[in-house]
Amino acid sequence: MIVAPPPPAALAVSPIRVELAGAGSATIRLTNTGSAPTTVDGARAGFAIDVSGRPRAVPLRDSGVDVLVRPGSVVLAPRSGATATIVVRVGPRASPGDHASLVVFATRPRSSSGVGVRLRVGVVVLVRVPGTIVHRLRLAGIGLVRRTLVIGVRNLGNVVERLDSAALGVRLLRGGRVVRRVRIPAREVLPGGRAVIRVAAPPWRGRVIVELRGRGSPTVRRWRKLHGGV
Repeated sequence: MIVAPPPPAALAVSPIRVELAGAGSATIRLTNTGSAPTTVDGARAGFAIDVSGRPRAVPLRDSGVDVLVRPGSVVLAPRSGATATIVVRVGPRASPGDHASLVVFATRPRSSSGVGVRLRVGVVVLVRVPGTIVHRLRLAGIGLVRRTLVIGVRNLGNVVERLDSAALGVRLLRGGRVVRRVRIPAREVLPGGRAVIRVAAPPWRGRVIVELRGRGSPTVRRWRKLHGGV
């Protein structure tokens, strides 16, 4: 049996999500599982989720909540670990609700190697600022694009909402009888964000009923007659 040697640098970070109620701090464990020493830098970035549910780093826009990393850099020996602290400060002008940001831990490329490799691991930081909490999900449309059912949802509230089969019910009816219930993969929608759910399952013929059951808001029900996508 041939056992491959560990890579020169490999970074493990835990936990990868931190939730705080107002100001506070959280400890993050950084582990170098590689065979060479490495320096890890921590920096804050903005956080967004695109309409398909993919998370991504974006430029900082939220000035009401400050997120710091201490220390900003740490040197890890091979197969060793250390801790960093994420410190959250809430400014007096921070709006109530959820504020999401990202702390990116990245290794520095080794100058002695031929090709520099920089590993990045993001930690999602979700801070709930006290105040009036608003849950408000809205159906933005139902359509059929070729053979794909497309459902749009907007989060008009100030907290992160979870979309899954419990929150979004989709039924296909023919002749007044339910012939299919659609399972919705779970995802999150940030405040002010949008989600587009695509379900490819031809043929879509009959009447589709979509029910949006948001927390703290009445159930919204819409239907549309579909003739099958081609």
